[in-house]
Formats: sequence, structure tokens, C-alpha cells
Amino acid sequence: MSDIALSDETRDQLAASGTSTIANMLLKRGLRNVYLLGVKPLSKDQPRMVGPAYTLKFIPAREDLDTMANYAKDENLHRRAIEECPPGSVLVIDAMGSLKASSAGDMMAERLQSRGVKGIVTDGGYRDTPAIEAIGIPAYQRQSAPPATVIALHPADLNVPIGCAGVAVYPGDIIVGDAEGVVVIPQHLAKQVSMEAYEATLYEEYAQKRIRNGDSIFGLFPATENSLGEYQKWKAAGGKDEGLK
Repeated sequence: MSDIALSDETRDQLAASGTSTIANMLLKRGLRNVYLLGVKPLSKDQPRMVGPAYTLKFIPAREDLDTMANYAKDENLHRRAIEECPPGSVLVIDAMGSLKASSAGDMMAERLQSRGVKGIVTDGGYRDTPAIEAIGIPAYQRQSAPPATVIALHPADLNVPIGCAGVAVYPGDIIVGDAEGVVVIPQHLAKQVSMEAYEATLYEEYAQKRIRNGDSIFGLFPATENSLGEYQKWKAAGGKDEGLK
């Protein structure tokens, strides 16, 4: 899945919208299980993350196959994932929630960053996390897992449907991450969800100004027909209503 699959407008709108707001837009469509609960940003200051999913699936390791010698081979799927994840995409790793071994380390994160990958997500954990944080690539995990990958994880497949933190992730699904966490958008819904989430974000900014101005939450949030009308007037005026700061 290439960066071309996601338009600049859709990417920008998603980057400007909170993951919780995006999840609400998906809930309106009946999609309840879209948030990777328990998966947290490595750093609260890391950039927001938006991109189509490229997936890596782990299964439990087996001692006769998962050795450091086999890990070093070029055909190792874990190492291949780092070289084959397309620029503009997000590498999403199904580690079965395991914290027994690392899903990736700093050298892999450095390579992903240099190749233009937009971020990395696991429902397990990373090693070398201070170095990954310094690299600056958006990274999400449950908690750090320093032991070597081969101890517990065997890379079984690339770019197939996976489960990550109990959420189905299909190749090409749009992954969005912010300071709260990560949400998964089915690819065919990305454009419409991005527009609605962005508009909802703008309305929330307006509502917050009203609340700071002393207005009640009743009739304002959630939005009502009347408050939406007032919001449209406010927008048409360039967001400069007298007395609304």
C-alpha cells in the first residue's frame, strides 16, 4: 500500500482530528471495536501518525526455528518487514500482546524512519526505547520489552489481516495515532470519516470557546440543530464573534 492511496487532504484532516473523535465517527457507522486499548505512545511529544497499515504477524517462537542464526538471514520476515513496509505507511505488528520479547528495536526504527515510514505500532513492546524516542518516529506499544525477539516471537507472515490489541487490522486500513492512542479506520471509510472528524473537531473548538465564555453545556454539546446553526454563522464570520474568545 503506497502513500498515494491516501490523499493529502484526507491525511491532513485526520492528523488534525483526535483519535477519540475519529472513533466517534466510526461508532456512528456501527463500528465499535476500532481503538487499540492499552497501546500508548512512546512519547507524548512525538508527531501525530497517519498512514495505511502494512502488517507483520508474529506467532509463538519455537526453539528449533527461532535462533539468532536464522534471525540474521535476509529472508527473515521480521527483517523483511522493515525493508518492505512502503514509505507513507504504518507498520502494525501483531505480537499477540506478548511482552516476553521485543517487537522491534532502535536499528529497525531508524531504518523505518529513513525509508519514510510514518510510524510503528505493536500490542507488545520495543527494546531500546530511549533511542527510538530520540529517533523521532511515532511509535506505540503496551510497555517496553527488552528481551531478544527470538525468545518468544516468530515472524509468520507479512501484510495479511491481523489482530492488534484485540482489533482487526487489514492491510491498507488507515492508522491514526495521537497523544492518547491509536485508532483503525477501514480504508473505504477514510475519506468520509476524515471530513466528518475534521468538521467535528472544528465544532468542538467553537463549543470550547462558548464554554470558556460561560455558556452551559446543555444545547451546545453534543451539538444541536440550533448550536450547529450558530456555529455556521460563527464560521462564516471567520470565527470572530464579539465576546467569544
